[in-house]
Amino acid sequence: FAVATDEVVTVERLRIRVRVHGEGRPLLLLNGLGAPLELWDPLVGRLAGVRAIAFDAPGSGRSEPPCLPLSIRGHARLAVGVLDALGHRRVDVLGLSFGGMVAQELARVATGCVDRLVLASTSCGWGGVPSTAAALSAVQTPSRYYSRLLFETVAPYYLGGRESTDRTFLGRQGRRRVESPPSTRGYLYQLIAAATWSSLHYLPRVAQPTLVLAGADDPLVPALNARILAGLLPRGRAVIVSRGGHLCLLDEAGRLAPLIDDFLQR
Repeated sequence: FAVATDEVVTVERLRIRVRVHGEGRPLLLLNGLGAPLELWDPLVGRLAGVRAIAFDAPGSGRSEPPCLPLSIRGHARLAVGVLDALGHRRVDVLGLSFGGMVAQELARVATGCVDRLVLASTSCGWGGVPSTAAALSAVQTPSRYYSRLLFETVAPYYLGGRESTDRTFLGRQGRRRVESPPSTRGYLYQLIAAATWSSLHYLPRVAQPTLVLAGADDPLVPALNARILAGLLPRGRAVIVSRGGHLCLLDEAGRLAPLIDDFLQR
């Protein structure tokens, strides 16, 4: 049983909360929009031979919000600063949703730092397939982080075809969210960063082996985005999770962790 350790590091004058879990090959986890690092709990315990490194992005969880908005590239540079503070020179990177955007940018700006990429429920930004109108409206405010009831009202966007079958997962995710909500300013800054970014023009030059995961029933980031990413990445491969929603990586952690382990250790 691996014990998680928390610490606070200072990067670019911001206090950033970091959690390290397990021992083995270092894997940097980059979280979704406004999400605290606790949301990784369903996955990290199932990954084998991995030293999982997660942190609260500025304005999320218990990390300080920046005074001015950070671009996606700014978030990638901050991630490099976190790795430097922990003494890691090379890592694998797993990015979920917003974190998948940061992961793509990290592979671009810190090529020598990133060995392998796992991109989950994410897109290339501009040039990708957009969210449905209803799903997009559900993420325009951080309200789902302040009320478990509000989170459950948008659950169909997160759980896809499994929404009616996994209330335990839903309850735990809702509890983690309300216990560590993002600041309104930090959330807004992340929305701006995601809305003004695209990787479409440089993906053919991203050389790292990349596993792209997507939920077949994800209205927030439609699964066609995974096909686009895998098609543009020279060493990309897409896996579509049947009946999976936006959080299929966490909802289906028992099923997907061995797939990720195999990819990282190959």
